[in-house]
Amino acid sequence: MKILLTFLLTLFCCSCYRAAKLPATGTPTYDIVATSYSSYYGVQGSIVNNPIVVTTHQNNALSINLVFSLLSGNPTNYPFTFYADSLSPGITINPDSLSFLLNYSNQISLLANTDTGYQTINFKMYNSDLGIRIYPIQLHIIQ
Repeated sequence: MKILLTFLLTLFCCSCYRAAKLPATGTPTYDIVATSYSSYYGVQGSIVNNPIVVTTHQNNALSINLVFSLLSGNPTNYPFTFYADSLSPGITINPDSLSFLLNYSNQISLLANTDTGYQTINFKMYNSDLGIRIYPIQLHIIQ
C-alpha cells in the first residue's frame, strides 16, 4: 500500500509540473515592413511577403522607413547585414548598408536622378546561417 501511495503521489507531482518559459532559441525568422513617405506618395507593407511599389518624382528624393521585426528565434547571436544592389545609373541610396540585430528600424533615402518608368532595386539581407535573401522593390519614377 505504501508503494502504491508513493507512486500515486509521484505521478501527481509530476503531472502538475510546468516547464519555465524558456527564451526563444535558434535562427531567427523576421519580417521587414517598409513605410515610405514624400510629399505625395506613401506605401506600407511587408517586403518579405510580396514586392512593393514605391513612387517618387523624377529628380526627387524619397525616404523609406524599414522596420526589421523578430517573429521567432533568438536574435542575440545572429547579426544581419542589409544592403541594396541592382541600382540603375542615377539612383542612389543612403545609407547603402546596415548591420544590426533584429528588432531594429532605420530610415533610408532614395534619390532618383533618372528617366521616368519602373526600376527594380534588390534589397538584400545577409546572415551567416540564413545566407542571402533577396527582396525586390519596384521604384516607380514619374514626372
